[in-house]
Amino acid sequence: MGGRTSEFDETEIRFPSNFCSSVMVRAQMLSELEEIIAYKQFADQPERQQTIRKTWVKRFARFIRTSSYAQSTPDSKGVSPM
Repeated sequence: MGGRTSEFDETEIRFPSNFCSSVMVRAQMLSELEEIIAYKQFADQPERQQTIRKTWVKRFARFIRTSSYAQSTPDSKGVSPM
């Protein structure tokens, strides 16, 4: 057995990369929906809403920086994407 503790090795499981990406996108969407619901539920707590808004602004700024960098980086053929 060679010290295996289960019937299969986790490296034997293979998923198409687009499947994993799709699952991650859906998980992120659900997480963001939960944040929106929480924001709405804190209508009587403006300080909590402000904290959530600050988090969203930071996240969006990080996304913009990352997207700008990705767009300015040449792709594998040496051509900058539009």
